[in-house]
Amino acid sequence: MHAPDEHITFEILDERFSVRSDVPKEYFLGLVSNLKIKIHALKTKYPSLSSARLLILAALDLADELSGGEKRARDGEQVERISALSDSLASVIEDGEGVT
Repeated sequence: MHAPDEHITFEILDERFSVRSDVPKEYFLGLVSNLKIKIHALKTKYPSLSSARLLILAALDLADELSGGEKRARDGEQVERISALSDSLASVIEDGEGVT
């Protein structure tokens, strides 16, 4: 069992965070681990993106998963389309065009 309002410390993109949470520490750190995996994959694909932009793309990817996007994306045509859109978005972000 976890302690209410447990103090949890973690690091993402060389930034240290400390939060209080009422969820089990192991569960919370599992979420952090999933986020780090997403960020690492994006950083490998787009090494010049800033930390803020990596976090935004990772958040969008996780939001897509939550909305059931992965299940719908199993269709080959959708996978190609999403990949092309993702590459286009990353190019725009890398170039800084239209992003403030």
